[in-house]
Amino acid sequence: MIRIKKTSKLDLKPPEFICDYELTEHLSNFPQFSFMNVFNTTAIIGKPASGKTSMLISILSQKHEGRIYYKAFDFVYVIMPTQSRNSLKKNIFEKHHPDRLFDDLTLETLETIYADIQKNSLEKKTSLVVYDDVGSSLKNNDIQTLLKKMSFNRRHLKLCQIFLVQSWISTPLTIRKLYSNIILYKPSKIEWETIASEALEYDKEVVEGLLKLYEKPYDYLFINLSSQRIFYNQNEVVVEEE
Repeated sequence: MIRIKKTSKLDLKPPEFICDYELTEHLSNFPQFSFMNVFNTTAIIGKPASGKTSMLISILSQKHEGRIYYKAFDFVYVIMPTQSRNSLKKNIFEKHHPDRLFDDLTLETLETIYADIQKNSLEKKTSLVVYDDVGSSLKNNDIQTLLKKMSFNRRHLKLCQIFLVQSWISTPLTIRKLYSNIILYKPSKIEWETIASEALEYDKEVVEGLLKLYEKPYDYLFINLSSQRIFYNQNEVVVEEE
């Protein structure tokens, strides 16, 4: 049995940090995307042709009332194989600054980007890094160490990161622990059980019910891992406690 005994206490006031602010004004109106309206690390997870790249393109390029990250950052760095970029019907990276486009994730590439981001943050500039098709590189211990450093300091670096990966278990646990949010297209039952055991704080019945929500090919769950709030195609999932 646990109980709380009240005692005298001090009024501890948390400090305010200049690195804590909303990236864009409009995203605060959308509960799901409000979790991406701060400096964060988001993973878009799904099998080939599940909708990952389409989601990324929408996040980066959709304009007007439907915009998410369109013109939200001062600098955008993209690590994506050239053939993948060229396969896009509408290649939004075609005119992107060549110094911010990379084919492969290597330690040298990441160190170059990190140095840029540090400089950007000192000048009060924001940065976004997109990692696509870099699964094998994420197994490199030196790359993992630097990614951890970047993620842990993302607020001070004014940094957001988006990873596109084919499955939750295709990336090392060290990387999975860095995610703030996941956008998850329908996983296999085994993969879902792993996600639930590592990242969700719900009982078995709720976990099984969440997997049953998937109906159409491009359905997805958006999960903010710290708050445990879950959205199904932008509609919030409400877990009723008995």
